[in-house]
Amino acid sequence: MRGDDGLPADLVRVPPGLGAADLEAAAARARLGLLLTHPRTTDDIGRTAAALAVAEARLDRPEESLGLAVLVGGADGLAAVLRLAPPRRLIGLGLDTPALLAALGLDPDADAAPPLVVARGQVVLAAAALGLPAFERQRTAGPADAEAARAAGFTAVLAPPAVMVA
Repeated sequence: MRGDDGLPADLVRVPPGLGAADLEAAAARARLGLLLTHPRTTDDIGRTAAALAVAEARLDRPEESLGLAVLVGGADGLAAVLRLAPPRRLIGLGLDTPALLAALGLDPDADAAPPLVVARGQVVLAAAALGLPAFERQRTAGPADAEAARAAGFTAVLAPPAVMVA
């Protein structure tokens, strides 16, 4: 999944508001699509989806051949995902647990903190309502982490250095 090192990847991470040339370069490296990290508004998601469509055309790729996964990292991004009228190219919704804990000023090890439990449930429910897989970024991703995430309704766990445990 890596992709932020300039090498090809299944999903290439991009921040909201990335310029057209940089987004096109990211799309050129992506096999499946882009991972939009920490959008704050529905407009961030919509603009990225629209820019991805333009990048596909400029790269001579088939329409909607690249998907867009969204990784929420704060309360504002979570609120945006819950209001989302999803673009057709949306392929997954995720929660960046360490980023959310930091944004809320909570202990990084507070896995059972009520706001985090609620946020996890909201992401899983939003993804299910849209017919999409839900994934979670954690600080670590071992077999026990993956099992706990699956039990909570997530399809996959992401952890540095962007290793996916399905």
